[in-house]
Amino acid sequence: MTSPHLIWHEDTEALPPVAEPEQPFHTPGWARAWEKACPEQVLSQHHLVVEHQGVRQYAPFQLTAASPFWARMEHDAGMSVAWPGPMLFAGSLYAEYGGAATSTDASLAATVDAGLGLARELGAAALLVPNLTPVLAARFQWARPADAVVFTDLAFSTRAQGGIEGFAHRAGKRRVMRDLLRQHRRGTDAGLTLQVLHGHEMDPYMERFAALAGASAERHGTALYTVDMFAHLAAVPGAVLLAALHEGQLAGGFLGFVHKDRVHLWAAGVDRALQRDLRTYTWLIAEALSWADANGVQTVDIGRGNTAWKRRHGFLATELHTLVHLTCPAPQFTAQVTELGSRIRDFATAGAP
Repeated sequence: MTSPHLIWHEDTEALPPVAEPEQPFHTPGWARAWEKACPEQVLSQHHLVVEHQGVRQYAPFQLTAASPFWARMEHDAGMSVAWPGPMLFAGSLYAEYGGAATSTDASLAATVDAGLGLARELGAAALLVPNLTPVLAARFQWARPADAVVFTDLAFSTRAQGGIEGFAHRAGKRRVMRDLLRQHRRGTDAGLTLQVLHGHEMDPYMERFAALAGASAERHGTALYTVDMFAHLAAVPGAVLLAALHEGQLAGGFLGFVHKDRVHLWAAGVDRALQRDLRTYTWLIAEALSWADANGVQTVDIGRGNTAWKRRHGFLATELHTLVHLTCPAPQFTAQVTELGSRIRDFATAGAP
């Protein structure tokens, strides 16, 4: 059996054509946008191409000194974890799902080995492989056991079949679903309209959306976003803004990515002053389901956060885990990140650390 062939590239512009990955967050297009305006403190970018059994895949790595998303994890856990040095991330924490270059177990193992070798070369304290689903985490652990496994978050999704009416019928929680449908009608009756925007169509709304999304994140203790970040991500293939307009103004929206048969509603922003009267968030979720169904999108992924609402309304939760591979022993850090994950699990499942 042949071994995977690995080549490092200096930048995404030099990458050869690669197979379409399972996630939009593993594409060169996402990486190009992310490295231009990401809010993480990235010291260097590294791009790996892995070829095995006729399939060529791409895996990004970032040497990172600080991440607002990590700060949000600490906020939710009610504790801080001091990094013993910069970390090499195999994909950003901001990417909802991790695990690039995993078409075969051999390519997966080779990617981890290459990342760990690069981490040692760069003087990183650890290689972190973030946001793996349980199935992917198990494959990674089988191939290359990690020094720590950190529960990171929950991601939520549902089938789009039948739009909002189909979702309400399947969920089976009659009182909750009646209220959801009532709130959707309330928003429509109050004058909310949906515009689905692509590329430069988003430009007139981007500054307003960034302000709304930023305010929502800061309510939870962390400044996660920047205007520049959203502006660059709008250029990623498949990027879409589901905009809720009221009297010509943006009352809320989802920045998402359509990839394969799924739309990832990656970041939300809602005008809190209008939320009580318009029920904008619920209205947007309902409209997203119906829009996806009408446009042949099979699954609506509504992302992370707001777990109590998403659980109550019957969305399917998927655990996300981050694997930590140390470059040298760090028992205190290992214990701390394990505790961090335990507290985040409590926060995500019960609403408090």
